[in-house]
Amino acid sequence: MTAVIRLVLVDDHVTFRKPLALILMREPDLLVVAQAGSVIEARKMLAGILGSIDVALIDLQLPDGDGVEVLRDFGVIHPRARILVLTAVIDPAHHARAINAGAAGIISKAAQPAEIVACIRQGRADCLVESGH
Repeated sequence: MTAVIRLVLVDDHVTFRKPLALILMREPDLLVVAQAGSVIEARKMLAGILGSIDVALIDLQLPDGDGVEVLRDFGVIHPRARILVLTAVIDPAHHARAINAGAAGIISKAAQPAEIVACIRQGRADCLVESGH
């Protein structure tokens, strides 16, 4: 039996986040344990999560702040978690900020669900999916 990967989603677009959570939950080895839509919600979520987190998918643009702030918070509270940025931002400088803050990879929101799932499952920290093609 494969170990279950516990993950959290942080994205302010509920019409993107909730369907993605449903897609991920259909995978037998993935478990979405929490979701947040803002920096404030993410910080509250972090304080309330019981157990370890394996992967965090975090958007860079949140309505009340920068996703890099959440990324740093996650790294402190869950140092073993792999943090993947899931974003529509295509600015390499913004991506570099996220990587320097501890992100293991950058995934474009244009990526296919199977590509997102593959990145979550990767043991390596070099996941980079720039487009859905």
